Amino acid sequence: MATKVSTERDAYVTYDIDTTVYDRAVRFFRFARRFLNLHLKLFDPDHDIQRGQIFVFNHFARFETLIPQYLIYECCGAYCCAIAHRELFEINDTLSEFLLSTGAIPHDHPDLFPLLATQILRGRKVIIFPEGGMVKDRRVIDRKGHYSIFSRTTRERRKHHTGAAVLALGLDIFKQAVLFAANQGQYERLEQWQQIPGLSDIDLLLSRCHEPTLIVPANITFFPLRIDPNLLERLITMIQPGLSKRYLEELIIESNLLLRDTDMDIRAAPPIRVDACWRWWERLMIRKVLPQISDLPDVFKWQTSPDRFKRLIAQRQTAHAKTIRNHYMEAMYKAVTINLCHLAATLIYHCLEQGRDAIDKAHFTKALYLAIKKLQRLDRLHLHRSLQDPDCYQTLLDGESKHLQQFLCTAESIDLIEPVAGKYQFLPKLCEEFEIDTIRLENPVAVYANEVAPLSCVKGNTEEALEQTQTIAEYEMAMLRFDDEIRSWQWDHELFSASCPTIDQEEVPKIPGEPFLLGAKPKACKSVLLVHGLLAIPAVMRPLGEELARAGYTVLGIRLKGHGTSPCDLRERSWQEWLQSVRRGYRILAAMSESIAIVGFSTGGLLALQLAADQPDLLTATVAVTPALKFRSPVIQLVPLMHQANRLTRWMSDEGMKEFVVNDSEHPETNYTHIPIRALYELRQLSHETEERLRDVHCPILILQGDHDPVVDAESAKQVYEQVGSHCKTLTIIHSQLHDIIFHDPGEVHATIRFFLDQYMISSSSTS
Repeated sequence: MATKVSTERDAYVTYDIDTTVYDRAVRFFRFARRFLNLHLKLFDPDHDIQRGQIFVFNHFARFETLIPQYLIYECCGAYCCAIAHRELFEINDTLSEFLLSTGAIPHDHPDLFPLLATQILRGRKVIIFPEGGMVKDRRVIDRKGHYSIFSRTTRERRKHHTGAAVLALGLDIFKQAVLFAANQGQYERLEQWQQIPGLSDIDLLLSRCHEPTLIVPANITFFPLRIDPNLLERLITMIQPGLSKRYLEELIIESNLLLRDTDMDIRAAPPIRVDACWRWWERLMIRKVLPQISDLPDVFKWQTSPDRFKRLIAQRQTAHAKTIRNHYMEAMYKAVTINLCHLAATLIYHCLEQGRDAIDKAHFTKALYLAIKKLQRLDRLHLHRSLQDPDCYQTLLDGESKHLQQFLCTAESIDLIEPVAGKYQFLPKLCEEFEIDTIRLENPVAVYANEVAPLSCVKGNTEEALEQTQTIAEYEMAMLRFDDEIRSWQWDHELFSASCPTIDQEEVPKIPGEPFLLGAKPKACKSVLLVHGLLAIPAVMRPLGEELARAGYTVLGIRLKGHGTSPCDLRERSWQEWLQSVRRGYRILAAMSESIAIVGFSTGGLLALQLAADQPDLLTATVAVTPALKFRSPVIQLVPLMHQANRLTRWMSDEGMKEFVVNDSEHPETNYTHIPIRALYELRQLSHETEERLRDVHCPILILQGDHDPVVDAESAKQVYEQVGSHCKTLTIIHSQLHDIIFHDPGEVHATIRFFLDQYMISSSSTS
């Protein structure tokens, strides 16, 4: 059991965490995380949490004081001590005993630093919140650009606490004393010091002292911030009416953070090694007093020592503590996870600084998109996954971003902005000052802007993006959209590559599945969109694309969602998502071309027909190669039944009854060897939908079909030919026993396609 912390001289030695109680608390937190579906994500790519001893976190919500301990324990199994306000220990003895048992230490304990240093030597980790309280407004930069925060006590701004740095520097000096004693063979002193942390032997003490003392700055970012009342708030106010403004605000904000699908991103910044601060002459001074250190508390009391050397070292400690404090506060704030609300808030306040009272809606969303693209190029920033996955942020340009809508609806509901005649009008409340306990409810836009204020590059790039909305050419926008297609493949590949470990191990190494763009140039006369088939990747269309590019075409080989990554990715996709991929490809080419043709193979042929049925303005010609309307295998008829069975069993458990079937592919180097039943079901749905829309296809069309195709029934091509609404249509039968006639090019398929495209694309260009 943990010994209750007293004011006696040896309290720093006798106190320790009660690991039994701590483990129970961890299990409870683990249960609460699952029950509340908390979205906690810890980012520690360099394993700094394992190596660090002292951790500094920002403080925005009360329950944040529990999160770091839990995450560190989950990450590396280490127990943590944390500094807590004395008031918590005065509520009642039961709570006080629990806090002490789980590592909480009163902030005013007389031997606070020796106690924490002892815990570090025992292998514990220490958590400190250097802001000294909740910074609800996130305002940490003053008008001069220096770090400071508002103090409730003095009612003015102050510097952050240096406690973490003081602890680290004192511990480093004690470690030097231990190593000095070992080098001098002073084993009696070592045995005495070994008893302080209660270590099993001197070697373990020496091992701990050889470890550099590291301070790890870390940032907790919440997204999104919701301010609307919830069920918990209503229930508590019914039971306990008349809550103060402060507690009501905290109840609304923090219950929403816990209960309303909020991401909590925790990022560890590179650690700060405190022994690097000592200069050579300071090291000599410290070395001179090392033999005089009798126990651990000594090194934290040199400010009042009669020894001149010790007082001078204490002065240098104080100076270095301030410098280290500045370093870890800067690193902590710059580890924020940037999200769309940050950019929107920054953009709004930039407009206000310019004296603008409104912004055009289209310019606003376009500026946000351009700001995202600019920030993606900066490696040192941490972007929220919604700013890395194009599926999330591409909708900005169409005015359909759910994250932006949530931000705007919140701002509108509390009279910060108002939509008027295609613009967002900025209301006076945006510039008002609010108390620390009301600003999260009254002006969350300011809170978002304050949170990224330490990142000057966010403001700078957002300002540049707003200016660029008026001047950026369509071709540049098209290239940004193509970059999104590359990023989409990278994101999906990373996300799903580990989703099906058993299946992915059986998949042979693949050619990269990213899309390709050939011969791109502004104001191209003619371009071609290439669409691959089910299970394949854009690379199967590249030989044709390179031939067309040599002939002067701009060629885009688009990737259908779910392809080129993992069969598990494809299992989650619908045919509508495949069609959206095609439409995005068309939109890219439409920004740089006068006329567009589309060439689709198999499933891609059906998608090409779907796009043609939409009758977009610039689509001049369509080529459908072995369009998959009818299939040779009778097993395809059982797919709907298997799909429904899988849906039922997945609802009851984590996996379906039989979600994949093995495919003997003609191209195992490019195609999945496992077919999701869901994908076959979506293909059937696409076939039916395409058959219904054939009459809407009016552009010139070429249909190619292998006469002995082992997958698609040759009647498919005849059916397309007979039912399309186009008057300019050609059906060509190729003698081949292969399904993929576009890759193998039997019977001069490539030449046939090029002849057809030249015929209609050139005449179309001439006419225009």
